[in-house]
Amino acid sequence: IVGRQWSVTELRRKSYEDLHRLWYVLYKEKNMLLTEQQLSRRRQLIFPQPERFKKVQKSMGSIRQVLGERKRE
Repeated sequence: IVGRQWSVTELRRKSYEDLHRLWYVLYKEKNMLLTEQQLSRRRQLIFPQPERFKKVQKSMGSIRQVLGERKRE
C-alpha cells in the first residue's frame, strides 16, 4: 500500500526537528526506490509502483518550500 505525499500545509505545523527526521526517512526511501529502479532495469523488468518515487520527490520538495519560507521570516 502506497501512502500519500505530505502537503505544505501539514508540514508547516511540524517542528524543525520533525522536518529533519521526515527528510531523512524520505531520503532513505528515495535511495531504496532508486536501487529498486536500477535492479529492475538490469533485469529488464518494469519498475513497480513508479508513483511512490514521485510522491517522495514531491514531499521532499514541500519540505524544502517550508524551510525556505521559515528562512525568509
